[in-house]
Amino acid sequence: ACYEQDSLTLNMKEGEKDEQAYGVIIPLSPKDVMAQGGLTADAEMANGRLAMLGLVATVATSVATGTPFLEVVNKMVGGVMMA
Repeated sequence: ACYEQDSLTLNMKEGEKDEQAYGVIIPLSPKDVMAQGGLTADAEMANGRLAMLGLVATVATSVATGTPFLEVVNKMVGGVMMA
């Protein structure tokens, strides 16, 4: 069966609805986050974005200084990884 798939909905199951895009600013409400124990979709989106930013910053530091990636990470965590 040949049919055309939309690349943006490739992983969606039939009948599943798409979510609204978050945009640049994530609407975090401290009241909602605390009520759900911090595990909200908005909080997870913020955590994921901050993790990606940290990874990019670490790689950029490694490239800019010529220091191996794991040594940069070791310095960031206070030298507890490697003696």
